[in-house]
Amino acid sequence: MKKPFIFFLMVFSFSQAFGQDKVIHLKFIEGGEFKIDGKLDEPFWQEATPISDFWEYFPYDSVIADKKTIVRMLYDKKYIYIGVTVETDTKDYRIMSLKRDYDSQSNDIDHLNLIFDTFGDATNAFLFGITPFGVMREALVSNGGQENGDIDFIWDQKWLAETEVYDDYYTAEIRIPFASLRYKRETQKWRFNLNRFDAAKNKQYTWIRTQQNQKMFNLAYMGDMVFEKPLKKRRTPFTIIPYALYESRADHTKEPKFTSSKPSFGGDAKVPVGNSMNLDLTINPDFSTTDVDEGKTNITRFELNLPEKRQFFLDNSDLFGKFGEKDVNPFFSRRIGIEKDTAGQDYYIPIYFGARLSGKITKNLRFGFLDVQVSDDPENNIPSYNDMVVVAQQRVLKWSNVGFIFGNRMAINPGDSIKESDMFSRMLGTEFNLYTKGNVWTGKAYYQRAFSPGDVSDENAAGGFVQFSKRIMNLRLNATWVQKNYNPELGFVKRKDDLRFNPVLSFYFYPKNKKSRVNRYEVIPKGTTRWLASTYQSSDWNYGVEAKIKYKSGAELKTDIQDRYTYLFEPFDPTKVPGAEPLPVGGYRYFDAYLRYATTGRQDLYFNAKITAGTYYNGEKISLESTVRWRLQPFLFVRMKVTYDYIKLPEPYSTSSVLFVNPTIEVTFSKKLFWTTDIQFNSQNANLGINSRFQWRYAQMSDFFIIYVDNYRTDDFGPKTRGLFVKLTYWLNI
Repeated sequence: MKKPFIFFLMVFSFSQAFGQDKVIHLKFIEGGEFKIDGKLDEPFWQEATPISDFWEYFPYDSVIADKKTIVRMLYDKKYIYIGVTVETDTKDYRIMSLKRDYDSQSNDIDHLNLIFDTFGDATNAFLFGITPFGVMREALVSNGGQENGDIDFIWDQKWLAETEVYDDYYTAEIRIPFASLRYKRETQKWRFNLNRFDAAKNKQYTWIRTQQNQKMFNLAYMGDMVFEKPLKKRRTPFTIIPYALYESRADHTKEPKFTSSKPSFGGDAKVPVGNSMNLDLTINPDFSTTDVDEGKTNITRFELNLPEKRQFFLDNSDLFGKFGEKDVNPFFSRRIGIEKDTAGQDYYIPIYFGARLSGKITKNLRFGFLDVQVSDDPENNIPSYNDMVVVAQQRVLKWSNVGFIFGNRMAINPGDSIKESDMFSRMLGTEFNLYTKGNVWTGKAYYQRAFSPGDVSDENAAGGFVQFSKRIMNLRLNATWVQKNYNPELGFVKRKDDLRFNPVLSFYFYPKNKKSRVNRYEVIPKGTTRWLASTYQSSDWNYGVEAKIKYKSGAELKTDIQDRYTYLFEPFDPTKVPGAEPLPVGGYRYFDAYLRYATTGRQDLYFNAKITAGTYYNGEKISLESTVRWRLQPFLFVRMKVTYDYIKLPEPYSTSSVLFVNPTIEVTFSKKLFWTTDIQFNSQNANLGINSRFQWRYAQMSDFFIIYVDNYRTDDFGPKTRGLFVKLTYWLNI
């Protein structure tokens, strides 16, 4: 009995060495004048108490950083000032481009991330990043920062930073307005961490020692920043972000061809409500022209969901959108103002106006209210809807929380042709989120209920997970129960009438030989079993094992083997060929495996490739996925994404090839001038789309766009839709 006890005691003691209690003290200065030029030559910097005790995170998480990172902080009534000195071995820094909000998948370029948990609840935080070339980005961290999806780089805010490069180090000088943050009045302590990425040495450093099986931005691993004086009420400006748009469109799919040219105006406003809440307002927002959704093909039986990129929905988006889980989500903001056409493609319906109040009411209580009025679409028999959501989240224990959500979609002045089922849709949900110190134990339990017109039953959903995580292993148990009529129209539900159990066990092995080229090995046995929730009949299962090798260079090799079973309760054609013979009702067992390799992103030329092969229902399938990325830094960035699926079924069923090709070219002439062209060819909907955007950032967070959009049929290369847009935005603080 002693040996197992001693072993678990050693594992527990070793894990406690991570996430140490560390403090940086901020001196208050008055009347200071900082020229934010990156040089750190103001006398005030000598009054700041520096920190430099950083740890390595990659390739080893148990050694002290061999290159110094020195951080100093000061503050006055309006700003936090951060000065960082970064020791390096080279001036040949690796970056993506000069464009602000650089690629979020950027662990292989040189940059710094500063993370501020202003309420000290390990749930939400603000992230500010900068490269050695002075390129900036900002993000919101939510849900404790446990997963990649918990960090959102679409969020924008005003702040200022510059850098200065020397022979063997660079310095960063940063000024962040208190007005850009939310925090409790009279507080003297926030939680803080700084992550550093060194591409030349292929190392990653962090102030708070963090184990490698956790994300670097995990909010469980943070120190304290202590202010000399309590913080007063933030002097947050009233912000107006108006836009003016002129558009010229042509729709060649209609007879006769439809053309229109018109100007439009609208904008957003941000109104502070105390120190901890914000009121966002929008009138006639334009969501449709300045960014492009990532294209995908879909050979499954289920709908895909795409991430939200519209600014109005992003602030405190986790408070509204993190209920349930990814595939059972009672509120999915892309349901507002976006519908699907007959080809299954998203198209935008105008939003008249919207309001969102969100933030912290007390130290432990977050609250959110969202109300949006959407236009109608008579041509597609879609009425005007008012969409309203109310959410609350109460902190319990130390880091955990309990949440509540209510949503209502109501048709406004519906016509006689509107079906009763489209008159309204309501949903109600509650959940408990568990977080413990160091995220050793995490979990979630949720319950949701939808309410539809008429006498409808079986509208419930529930589920959750519990996870135990250590440096050498991770165990996660997931379960989901969704009844057949659960349909929150403001949410996203991938599968209905579904009962799922999904355990995942991960083992991590770290080579002891430091000369090894391998950073760690991972072995992940996993399985999923599904039944119909209404009858408990087996519907799907898959069992397999995944293995991964993470190299010290940053390259990665992964393989996976799966044994699968699917029971079709209705005919289905996986090839999705028009008029094809669908597979009949019945059970199908098949087997597949994949191999994926990705090079390090530190090089100018990067690629990853994945090949999957095996049986598929009663036939065979081969799938290829590849991304090639090349940069001529800092001015040119080229990326090519390709996916290909070849499905071969026996007679009388179909054989099909599905191809998606997506080249992107981004030219950054300077930190203010950018030109991006995104091309998407999708054989599944026979469409070739082009979006070419010229952007001039003439002032901070203020832009001038010229955008050309074109779509072609690929069967005869005839034009479908075409448009030219000229847009001007301005960020005005009053």
